Amino acid sequence: WKHAYIMAVKGPDGKTYAIGSGTYNIRTETAWVVSTVDSAAGLIRARGKEAYGQLVDTASIFYFYNTYVFVLSGKGNMLVDPAFPTNEGRNVIDFKDYAGHLIVREMLERLEDQDAVYITYLWPAPGQTNPSKKLLYARKVISGTEQVIVGSSLYLMEPIWKKF
Repeated sequence: WKHAYIMAVKGPDGKTYAIGSGTYNIRTETAWVVSTVDSAAGLIRARGKEAYGQLVDTASIFYFYNTYVFVLSGKGNMLVDPAFPTNEGRNVIDFKDYAGHLIVREMLERLEDQDAVYITYLWPAPGQTNPSKKLLYARKVISGTEQVIVGSSLYLMEPIWKKF
């Protein structure tokens, strides 16, 4: 638990009940990110750009906690970014992490030879100033005649990121 509140309440039947509420230290798993990106890729293959509206909906399955699906063009133009909508239309090919790593450029280069890639990089978690390790998963998607890149990333806990 991160925060919890529990209280005793007497019900109409005279019994005492414990009522509680709280927030958890939620950790998104790698398998969830892969499954979500693959689902978004299938949606884009089937519906093309019409799928983008569903991907930016923060109440959809494509956005959870600090993890969301993004879509890039093959030239590094941001097409879908629900967390930072002002990035849409911008070219982010020279985006650097906190160590100066050109993660978008690396992702696009590696996707020339592969259908899907994993990349680790450093970025501060929400509310933090020090960078944390993140894992990005991205894959190529062809919809009609257009190829786009669909991806997502998650903050890693020490035991998980050592596998990559």
